[in-house]
Amino acid sequence: TLAELAAAIGRPFDLDLLLHANDGGETETMAALDELWQRRILREQPTAAASFERYDFTHEKLREVVYGAISAPRRRLLHHRIAEALAVSHAGSLDQIGAELAAHYDAAGQVERAIHFYAQACEVAESLYALDDALRWTQRALILLEQQPVGELRDRTELRFLLALARIYRITRGWADHELEAVLERAQSLCVAVGDSVQRSQVLYGLQSVYVVQARHDDVHK
Repeated sequence: TLAELAAAIGRPFDLDLLLHANDGGETETMAALDELWQRRILREQPTAAASFERYDFTHEKLREVVYGAISAPRRRLLHHRIAEALAVSHAGSLDQIGAELAAHYDAAGQVERAIHFYAQACEVAESLYALDDALRWTQRALILLEQQPVGELRDRTELRFLLALARIYRITRGWADHELEAVLERAQSLCVAVGDSVQRSQVLYGLQSVYVVQARHDDVHK
């Protein structure tokens, strides 16, 4: 059971996370951890302070085998527990683990929470110019949004993600990119229903720039 939890975490983990996420008591958790260590399934990993408070599988294949054997319902439960444990242990700095929280809530089937933290992770990644990460998380959030009920809330959320996607495409692909144009056109249609004046200005400026770069001067005047 503890090996399944460790596999679902998906990275080196500290004892505190394991204790918060496991449904057994501290004594039971420590006994199971000790057995996994004795059997050389898990190993200690040194931290920056040269202590041994973090653990991981001794080989990535072990993690893959354990995770692959977990049923789909139990996977969702484990990822939910991990996400909740992370939220508690990082209560004052959730923006630092937004991507990790989003991934676990995503795997847990908690779509709304996953979308929320993907947005947070994308904002942080953009601020650090980690645009590949921002792109990946924005695209995943848009896929999850398709599962949400049609309505104003979904449209407003989609518009915010599309504006973020447009910024990423503008930097990574340039104004002449056709996917950027498609994103801005979709954003424009949403602006008619749910956009504010700032969002409409951003979209119109973006479309104007696309048309100028593509020498579509008639479209610029429209």
